[in-house]
Amino acid sequence: MQMQQNSQRAIRTLFADLKTCRKRWESLNTDSLKHAQNIVNTVLQLLYIKQLQSWSHVLEDFNSLNSKYQDKVTSQLPDLKEKLNSFLSKIAYQHKKMLIIKQQMEQVVDEAVSNLGVEYLSSLPIFVSFTLSDCSSIMNEIIDMYTVELNLKRTIFNNLLKINDRKEGMLYISCWINEPYINLKRLNDIEELIESEFSS
Repeated sequence: MQMQQNSQRAIRTLFADLKTCRKRWESLNTDSLKHAQNIVNTVLQLLYIKQLQSWSHVLEDFNSLNSKYQDKVTSQLPDLKEKLNSFLSKIAYQHKKMLIIKQQMEQVVDEAVSNLGVEYLSSLPIFVSFTLSDCSSIMNEIIDMYTVELNLKRTIFNNLLKINDRKEGMLYISCWINEPYINLKRLNDIEELIESEFSS
């Protein structure tokens, strides 16, 4: 009985740690949005300047002024990109912590199977109905969402400076903040399941 309680306690702690990482990720994602928007707005400014230059090729003075303004706007991009990259690095760090939690869960499961018996892996419940395998699978499902989402964020980051129009920029911004690979409904359902299992 003591061994089972130890395993339960360890699993509860790991899910609590995972929730902390998720909340920190969510906060970082919200705070990083303005920096992604700043990059998009700056790139759109540059595209507009280039359009003006193509329309005003006969106005030498205007082109000279435009060129200086373009240089000024362009010089802002490295700093804007670095600010967003700083947030992306912090988000990636939360993901790294999630992967460590995943490894710790594997260790807890292995230890529990060793102490309690292999039947607890997928036959006998370690909680009310959750087996050890259930706990591991649910955690993997959650972390997998964040793994794919992090890859998307990295792709967006690498493409923000390459947008061709406002529509493309807004699509990237929408994907950044809305995080399509993180299924909030499924996460809420899992939260309810976990709360029911762990509180009994």
